[in-house]
Amino acid sequence: MLDFSVRKSRNGMGLFSNSNFKKGDIVMEAMGKPAMAEELPNYPEMFGEYSLQIGENMYLGADGGIDDYINHSCDPNCGIYENNGTFYLKAIKDISGDEEITFDYSTDVKDGWEMECDCGKKRCRGIIGNFSSIPKETRERYIRLGVVPKFVLDSN
Repeated sequence: MLDFSVRKSRNGMGLFSNSNFKKGDIVMEAMGKPAMAEELPNYPEMFGEYSLQIGENMYLGADGGIDDYINHSCDPNCGIYENNGTFYLKAIKDISGDEEITFDYSTDVKDGWEMECDCGKKRCRGIIGNFSSIPKETRERYIRLGVVPKFVLDSN
């Protein structure tokens, strides 16, 4: 049973853990129905803000589940982990109960989408863009942690 709560965060609503996770734990499966970009309800205006890119032109759109409330951070506690075509959120550092669950949106973006970032972290990049926009040492760390989908790695 997932033990999370959705509540106010720095940037609107966020997903918070009510339990502890250790680095390497699977936090949850990413939900949503796979769809081509043009099939998403908010395409083209804001599709990147409400979906997870899972392939060249494939996305998991918002489905009303709790995973829709996971916010971006330039210093996240989770990352996207792919296993046999299923996408999961994996802890990349220990997470304590009552901590907001976040991941770096740039790790799953191959195309040219970008938006302003206001995550409030010390190393905030100011822009959420594609994977190649992340500083090299951070990209290398994410790759070592196994939280960059194959379709993104194949394009870099």
